Amino acid sequence: MDWITGMQNALNYIEAHLDQPLTTTDIARQAACSPFYFQRIFRILCGMTAGEYIRGRRLSLAGEYLTDPNNKVIDAALLFGYESAESFSRAFSAFHGISPSQARKQGVMLQYMRPLTVQILLKGGNFMHYTVVEKPAFSLMAKSKSFPISLSPQNEVVPAFWGDCVKDGSLALLDPYISEENPLMAVCIPQETSSDSFTYAIGVPTAPQAEIPSGLQLYAVPAHTWICFTCIGPAAQSIGQAWEYAFREFFPSSLYQPLDTIDIEVYTPGDTDAADYQCELWIPVTRK
Repeated sequence: MDWITGMQNALNYIEAHLDQPLTTTDIARQAACSPFYFQRIFRILCGMTAGEYIRGRRLSLAGEYLTDPNNKVIDAALLFGYESAESFSRAFSAFHGISPSQARKQGVMLQYMRPLTVQILLKGGNFMHYTVVEKPAFSLMAKSKSFPISLSPQNEVVPAFWGDCVKDGSLALLDPYISEENPLMAVCIPQETSSDSFTYAIGVPTAPQAEIPSGLQLYAVPAHTWICFTCIGPAAQSIGQAWEYAFREFFPSSLYQPLDTIDIEVYTPGDTDAADYQCELWIPVTRK
């Protein structure tokens, strides 16, 4: 199954089960991918998390439900997944700007979030250089931490982890090993399909037999065919643009299908805030 079809299947599943319990694992299964991968691509494509989208859709339908004067607020709360009328009222008011009881009056203004559909938009003028590279397996000496899948790598927790690695000396341990030929890498490693977490690691390639400093771990990066996108500009901005370009423009029309496995951001030595700074995004792929 290609990822476009998979994402649409997941959206259809969400829409059909808004009045039932929904888990990321069950939704991701419809897209034939891991919960981590689904959460990440959903956020890139939609600009929100899957949880935010589900909440918006449920509260939209709750507003319609309460326009019927025969329907009760507590019934709406239970129907759309809230354990109490109080928690439902808080969420409803934040979304619609009025209370559930006010929504039952005629002539009030409610907010509506339309269901999402996957569409390929024809756009021009956007270019990004890339290479297709066959890379053998290699080892990575790194500092790592696990995060809940609800906190995607685009979330503030990952920049905070970089800050922690500066404070605790982990980046200083890695620094002697960094060079143009042996750059710093940031790696996302999804856990098992049913896991609710992913591992984020910052490290450098190393020999499998190398002695690893205390506080760091050794990871095996499997052999893959990689699409390597070249990113030019301040690192945080250019890497984000590369992710969007890859999934909004490149993969829908290319001969390659991204794999639901590890991905790597490669940071060469230099000023990461400079306008001409160059880094790379590696995404493992297979041919369609």
